[in-house]
Amino acid sequence: MNLHANDLLRGAMFLYSLYFVTMGVLPLLKGRKKIPHNEEKAHFVVLIAARNEEKVIGALLESLQMQEYDKEKYDVFVLPNHCTDTTAEIAKSYGAEVMNCPESVTGKGDVLKFAFAQLQHRKEIDAYVIFDADNVADPQFLSAMNDAYQNGAEAAQGCRRGKNASDSWVSSSYEMFYSIQNTFFNSARTNAGLSASLNGTGWMVRKELIDAEGFPTETLTEDIEYTAICALNAHPIVFVKDAVTYDEYPTEIAASCRQRLRWTFGDLSCMKRYTGRLLYTSAWDSSLSCLDMALIYLSPLFQTVSLGMGIVPVLLLVGNGRANSASSFLLRTACTSSLVSIAIALFACLYMRTSLRKNWKGLLTFPLFMATWFPITLVCFFKRRCAWKPIVHQRALTLKEIRKDQKGYL
Repeated sequence: MNLHANDLLRGAMFLYSLYFVTMGVLPLLKGRKKIPHNEEKAHFVVLIAARNEEKVIGALLESLQMQEYDKEKYDVFVLPNHCTDTTAEIAKSYGAEVMNCPESVTGKGDVLKFAFAQLQHRKEIDAYVIFDADNVADPQFLSAMNDAYQNGAEAAQGCRRGKNASDSWVSSSYEMFYSIQNTFFNSARTNAGLSASLNGTGWMVRKELIDAEGFPTETLTEDIEYTAICALNAHPIVFVKDAVTYDEYPTEIAASCRQRLRWTFGDLSCMKRYTGRLLYTSAWDSSLSCLDMALIYLSPLFQTVSLGMGIVPVLLLVGNGRANSASSFLLRTACTSSLVSIAIALFACLYMRTSLRKNWKGLLTFPLFMATWFPITLVCFFKRRCAWKPIVHQRALTLKEIRKDQKGYL
């Protein structure tokens, strides 16, 4: 029996989806892996890249002063780059050290490379912790990261939540997105003994790892790129659920699309650079983490193919004069996809104890939010360059205000 190309394509899509369902759900059945507490304290250096963040950086620095961790065991460095406001002055007023970056830096990856090089001689440093300037850190963040460090973690990703998730349907949809990532990608991978993914902020890496191998990122998404580099060098990333970072999400769809355009362009750049190497290493070294990362990198391609597989039948029906059948097919597909995405988001919310009462808008509109990603991905496939554009941050919520807003998850 000869298989048609369409059958092979459907089979590949089914296996791809089955893999992610299996790797995202089965490891969660084992229960949460608790990282043992350790009284020994590592010396952390907190690095904060900042470009015109005078409205929000004070709240982060205040939350870092409130860390339930030995004050002699961590230092805070603010890294102003291309700043034209009072970010540096505010940082100094909170007792942070300011390390001004040269004009040659073009993105966060360059900022981190510069900081790592400047601090290489500091022998007392055990690990670096990376935050964005609009974040607020939970008081237990450094303590939770220290437990991961003392238990052998070479790199670790904290739990990312929104400080303004209930501001709009867009910001609430982001909370759904990160709840899913924290659940099915990071928690599940850590439970399965694989590598979690870095997601931009609230992460830790051992200084000895940076000193030995550098930070050789070149794309706009240095977090996803460094995740691949860690996988290629057999350095698993541990997800630390108790190390919570509160992030400011975009509240308007236009700003969200600009941000996700940069993410997707960076993802595609990483896919081109690393997929082949990841697949080769997964076969040569029997590395499931490399295979897993390669399949994650291929997700924009599979999403585009799945979109095409949905559009082609509609065009054929319309071409054959069966507009009513085409409309019916579109409606069934949209309803099924929406219900599945809402169910996935609901499970993730319950698993991560994300407030349903405060994020019901995001739960209901999450299918729409994800649908807007399709045109973004299509544009990125044909885009040759993508310049970094700032996302304006203005929600300077204090830790006390965030905790009051998020009290109770149901």
